[in-house]
Amino acid sequence: RQHRSKEGDADAGAVARRTWRTMGRLAALASCALAGLAAARVRADASLGEDAWQHRVLLPSFSLGPAPYPHPAQSEYELFGDAYNQHNHIQVTDLAQHQKGALWSKRPWQHSKNFQFDLTFRVGGHDGHMYGDGFALWLNSERGVGGNALGGPNHYKGVGVFFDTYKNDNFRGKRHPYVYAFVNDGTKDYETLSGPQIGNGCHIPFRLEKDVLEDIASATVARLTLVDNQLSVVMRPYGSVDWVQCFKFRIGASLPDRMYVGITAMTGDLIDRHQMLEIRGYTEIETDPYSYAHVNDITQMPDMWYAMRDSGDVAREFDDWEKSMMEDTEFDPIEEVDDYDYDPYDYEGGDYDEEEEEEEEEEEASVDRSGGKHESAKDRKIRERRERFEKSHGRRGRDDDDDDDGDDDDDDNDDR
Repeated sequence: RQHRSKEGDADAGAVARRTWRTMGRLAALASCALAGLAAARVRADASLGEDAWQHRVLLPSFSLGPAPYPHPAQSEYELFGDAYNQHNHIQVTDLAQHQKGALWSKRPWQHSKNFQFDLTFRVGGHDGHMYGDGFALWLNSERGVGGNALGGPNHYKGVGVFFDTYKNDNFRGKRHPYVYAFVNDGTKDYETLSGPQIGNGCHIPFRLEKDVLEDIASATVARLTLVDNQLSVVMRPYGSVDWVQCFKFRIGASLPDRMYVGITAMTGDLIDRHQMLEIRGYTEIETDPYSYAHVNDITQMPDMWYAMRDSGDVAREFDDWEKSMMEDTEFDPIEEVDDYDYDPYDYEGGDYDEEEEEEEEEEEASVDRSGGKHESAKDRKIRERRERFEKSHGRRGRDDDDDDDGDDDDDDNDDR
């Protein structure tokens, strides 16, 4: 009894030591995990990749696309004016004079004044240096189309972000295409804006020629963000990992409690295509993207933008190559059996015999040269294993079936 007690104490001590060691390892792993999370957060704050935007909540009721788009009755957005649905985009205006089109959300935005919208679009299709007029992204108290604010209302309550492609007289000194924003309380007329009211924008050469308008790679992504009463826009070519700053300013007027999300576009005597591919709305934004984007130096445009577009092309080519490689090496059970000489009836196992494999290949080659037909050693080996497998596993099942028929002789034989 005393001996068993000592053994029990020894076992308990060993268990205790193992427990403490395990707890120490878990504590070390936990500290490493926390350090890894902290490092990941730092990396997220230091780049503008997907990790930097993980702290935001997608709102499907304010999102549309990519194609194919739902039926208008099921869509979260409604089309107005000259806008219509194409197979891979929404054509807000076409190559025709005096067109005005729009798409507006069916329900108003009633979330906190903390939002982000990613808009993927294409503009272009008309050769030469004369084209227009542009399009606008809205968060407005009212919906509609028909005004001169690039297809939207002249007097509006909310936020208007304007992507202007035609240089009017009040834009002297500005290089087009020109992107800017104005927060209106309904008292200002869009057509009278000038000077500091439009001076917060930037030049982005997002417009394209017609030969690349049907290519998704020719699209542009604009990101509108409102965080802590700061309104900002950054932009990038579709597929690029780099963003460029456009503008950021503190809004002075209070925004309406209910705002519809919309996109409008217009043409006048000059024409252009305005295509919307995708819009995605987010809330609970924690990361302001403006400080992580490249500085927009007008002296480096358009070379900087074209370099970003080229980098996106390289990234897409690599993604396409990687995808094709994955498709070519996709798992095929039949090919795997042939490559690894896997035999499902080889239940006995065994080591791989390289000399035996070479002999079998040589025998098969000699048969092929002679033109004869005969069972190879490999096939014979598989057949014999299959027969042994069926004999040891399948025969009993057939005997049991015979016994169910009431054959007393078989039952006697089984008893013996």
